[in-house]
Amino acid sequence: MWRVARSLEVLRNQVNAAYPGRRKEHDGTIGDAAHQPQMSDHNPWVKDGAAGVVTALDITHDPAHGVDTYAIAETLRRNRDHRIKYIISNRRIFSSQLHAWEWHPYTGANPHDRHVHISVLPDKALYDDRTPWNLHRAPASEAAARPEKPNFVGQEIVRGSSYDQCLERVLAHEGGYTNDPRDPGGPTNFGISIYDYRKYLKPGATAADVKRMSLAEAQRIYRSKYWDALCCDDLPAGVDYTVFDYGVNSGIGRAGKVVRRVLGLSDADWRVNADVIAALKKSEPGKVIIAINDERLTFLKSLRTWRTFGVGWGRRIAEVKAFSLELARYSATKSSGNGPPALTVLALAPASGKGYVGNLRQLFTAVGAGAAVLASGGVLAHVAAGIEVWVALMLVALGIAVVGLFAWLVHARHHATQDAPGSDIVPVTVTSTAAMLG
Repeated sequence: MWRVARSLEVLRNQVNAAYPGRRKEHDGTIGDAAHQPQMSDHNPWVKDGAAGVVTALDITHDPAHGVDTYAIAETLRRNRDHRIKYIISNRRIFSSQLHAWEWHPYTGANPHDRHVHISVLPDKALYDDRTPWNLHRAPASEAAARPEKPNFVGQEIVRGSSYDQCLERVLAHEGGYTNDPRDPGGPTNFGISIYDYRKYLKPGATAADVKRMSLAEAQRIYRSKYWDALCCDDLPAGVDYTVFDYGVNSGIGRAGKVVRRVLGLSDADWRVNADVIAALKKSEPGKVIIAINDERLTFLKSLRTWRTFGVGWGRRIAEVKAFSLELARYSATKSSGNGPPALTVLALAPASGKGYVGNLRQLFTAVGAGAAVLASGGVLAHVAAGIEVWVALMLVALGIAVVGLFAWLVHARHHATQDAPGSDIVPVTVTSTAAMLG
């Protein structure tokens, strides 16, 4: 069951009312088979209860009947409606969250010259906002006078908005719901495993609960567990995205320790603290980005699951490294007049599968089964031997405690193995230049 975002229904109705004779052959909401494998807003991936919500609308370009979608796209860009996520029109794209509503070249397979694509943000208060859209074009002078949103790439600016863009790329790589028995993460949606969902939002959650997870829930977990835990707002442009994506795929413990190893700091702790920030300020961001991603690739190749997920992982790391270097390069040269890196999220293909040494799914299953066996065994012993109830209950409690201690020891060993050095790392040279960015 799916529906279209209410705000987009309002926009479509406005266009229909203004141009009753317009052609509609390139109109669209829910995607076709070509859209389904992609992280496309034409797929109903935003959940509102049991219904999926399509957060994208295509409107046919029909200037013969007054519908100039090129002009409509520019009008929406100038008016800056707070519901807009991004718009694609005639080989160009702009985003409300990336680079302050600026047009950039769009190089996707569909040039969008026969229709305009409008995506709205995946927040119910926005995508279901029924306020009429302002389709009256603002004068260029008025639009130019409006304050721009801070550009997240500049390190001297508080770059909170970089989280949104980095998360968008992570979500594109993680894809939607999966429950591959070969994936140590178990049932996973938006890249959030069932274990994290239980820990952060709903203890005792089932695979069905994970499948129904909303994007807003996933965003909260990503913000608290990964982005904030790794202090990504304090990291240089590009390094933030590299560290964030590594943490999502292989755990914040490993990501944090690899950063410290790359900088020549002690890895007795994984936390990104003042020592890490100080060392990063003296290092070349490009070298740090390359060293972390190269180490990550080596580590993932050492896992048994590389045979299953390796093709996607390799592509993902290459894309993370390339875009991180673009972010770092733009941050270092933004005063030269060069444009910011192009928005290419739509071209990213899913590359899921957790990069873990052990299988947490098997660990949790074994522990649960062990506790159940002990409990049932204690009851049977009580029935068979006729011993006091309190004695049987004590034995069961003792057995469960033993299972719990065993689980803790196995879990601790798993983390130690997961975060252990996977290869020799030569720390990057501490310097004040950025030669590696060119």
